[in-house]
Amino acid sequence: MRRPLGVIGLVYLSSLAVIFHFYSQLLTAVISVAAAAAVAAAVAVKLIKRRSRAGFAVIAAGLSVLFAVLSFSAFTRFRVEPILENYSDKEIYIEGYVCDELSYNDASVTCTVQTEKINGEPVKTKISLLLTGDLDVEAFDRVSARIKTKPANYNYLLSRGIYLYAAEGENSEFSASHEKHISPYYYAVMLRQKIKSVFNSSLDKNASAMSRAVLLGDKKALPYEVRKAFSDTGVSYLIVVSGMHLAIVTLFLRRLFDRVRLNNTAAFVLITLFVLMFIALTGFTPSVVRSGIMMILFYLSRLLLRDCDSFNSLGIAALALTVTNPFSVGDIGMLLSFAATFGILLWADKISGYLIGLLRLSEKERKQSDSKLSLRRRVWLSIRRALRKVIILVSVSAAATLWVIPITIIFFGSVTPFTPLISIIAYPLTFAILISALVFAVFGLFGIVLFPPAALLNALSGLLINFVCGCSKNGLLRIKAEDGYFFIWIAVSFTLVAVGYLIRARKPYIIFSIAVSLLTLTIGWSLTEMFADRSASLTIFRSGSGYTAAVRKDANLSLLSCGGSAKGRSNVIDELRRSDTVDNIVLAGGENKNYACFGEISDGFAVKNILMFGENFDTHLVSDEEVHFFEDNTSFELELNSDVSVRVIAVNGRVFQYVSSQNVSVLIVPEKARLGDLPEEYRTADYALFEGNAYDPELLGCGRLLSVSGKPLNGAKPEIISEEKPFRIKLD
Repeated sequence: MRRPLGVIGLVYLSSLAVIFHFYSQLLTAVISVAAAAAVAAAVAVKLIKRRSRAGFAVIAAGLSVLFAVLSFSAFTRFRVEPILENYSDKEIYIEGYVCDELSYNDASVTCTVQTEKINGEPVKTKISLLLTGDLDVEAFDRVSARIKTKPANYNYLLSRGIYLYAAEGENSEFSASHEKHISPYYYAVMLRQKIKSVFNSSLDKNASAMSRAVLLGDKKALPYEVRKAFSDTGVSYLIVVSGMHLAIVTLFLRRLFDRVRLNNTAAFVLITLFVLMFIALTGFTPSVVRSGIMMILFYLSRLLLRDCDSFNSLGIAALALTVTNPFSVGDIGMLLSFAATFGILLWADKISGYLIGLLRLSEKERKQSDSKLSLRRRVWLSIRRALRKVIILVSVSAAATLWVIPITIIFFGSVTPFTPLISIIAYPLTFAILISALVFAVFGLFGIVLFPPAALLNALSGLLINFVCGCSKNGLLRIKAEDGYFFIWIAVSFTLVAVGYLIRARKPYIIFSIAVSLLTLTIGWSLTEMFADRSASLTIFRSGSGYTAAVRKDANLSLLSCGGSAKGRSNVIDELRRSDTVDNIVLAGGENKNYACFGEISDGFAVKNILMFGENFDTHLVSDEEVHFFEDNTSFELELNSDVSVRVIAVNGRVFQYVSSQNVSVLIVPEKARLGDLPEEYRTADYALFEGNAYDPELLGCGRLLSVSGKPLNGAKPEIISEEKPFRIKLD
């Protein structure tokens, strides 16, 4: 069997991803039975027909699937569940240290604590801790705290071995000493902070933010609109440190070492040390770890004068990242990284070779040196070389894009087919920014400010941001998978490719196919935009005793509640997929049922603004989001879109929300609220939505009463919202 480690590692990774993200006992049983049957059949075929080539591959793949099921179950049973059973939903006393950089959000800070003791007993686990107030705490400070924990249900946290989170509450205790926990990672974090300060002090705002993003993976420094533009155009991988960035930097170093004629052994040692430092510097990002492992194996094979099989290296990287922590597949970025790399290894050379041959741009042997050629001939050869590089770049981007499409459809509900074209300009700009930022940071650490690279970084960053933001304004660039024309476009494109393959198509057919595919896409998008429903509405999804309330107008989406049981949560997420971004989330406190969907929404959507009631709100914040706290006995108005606004009224520990447009108004009444606390001008809404029971409902003069709980309202009979069908209120 060729490439055994590639087959084993990639099948193992894929199996874990399916089990983690779509877990059910039935699914696990079906996968196990299918894998066991495939192994048994392959063994039988090998016994009968010993020269079967596919037999060993099927056996290896089947055993990898079975091992994935076993390791996932064992890890859950013996690692994760004991921590949750012993310490979740309980008040515990922890002693440990802050094990990474702190993430600041408005009036709060989130830190990850590595425990050394829990309740006086030696226990090592990680807890994500949300702190408020003016606390004197820094990375790697030793801390102690008395907190009440919750299970961490967010995939991003689980993938990093964090199974508990806690928010500082009224009865919480937290103290930090400036005694540091020193480890190799401590020095990497200190170096990262130093580099950030070099960028911030010497570059303009855009250049500093872009340099921190491409070199350190700190994309939070970029404005929300810029991050969204990169996401909409499908080139967000450029501002997230990935294997591409590490490959560029190591290639730059290798060329530098070749120029100074450094021997292979010394070059390998220096590159390996740099790769390990870069992995630590970027916070052990899975995509960088994957690339680092592959880079070390590649340069090791060169040192040993052996061929390095990239597929085997990719499989080794998959095993290294997942064997010790099967939950690492919860990181969508890691799955995208492996899928893109696999696509590049499998298809990039074939696509570029075909296109170069089709356009007759193959580099032929020249009997004369370039110096003896005419000026016209030299110009033409230079153009041909440039075109070949462009084709290679487009081919790499196209191969990666094609292989990540299934993942982006499943988790983000959309695809960006024009990413390869945008990358023709965006990729070289990012490459130049990355190298310039690296050189600038190295000299800046020694107090040397290089003004030419600084000016170059300022110019290139502004150019890249303006280009990507300009492209993002074209709505055709991003296709939502639930739009009907998406499936028509996929069917037409697949048919054209299949026919072309069967008839061994030449240049005219390929040009015709591309034109038909683009025409189908353009017409479908135009008709969808022409007949799209652009009216504003409030949709209420009830699931269990909780609900999600979504205000939408065209692409604008805001949530006034993120509740609901796990049973109906997927339906809510599917409905919300029509938007890529949640503009606002209002978390108004109350019981867990009012924000149970918050984790899935934070994982699957870009969230622009979060408003939270109370500083001790019992939920976890993801670090990329903008969070604002509001206190009791306050009132403010928030514009949700061009036609709809909401008045948030916090009074006596309860938060009312008054949604209004020019024609319709809706009052959301929290559970156990006293209607007498609500100002009179808000008591006559067209609709009143009750989370549960309330005091003095007779004070309301609303036209229609709705309820998501069915609890009595002191004689009033509200209409109960069904779990089977969302309730929609047109607001204009």
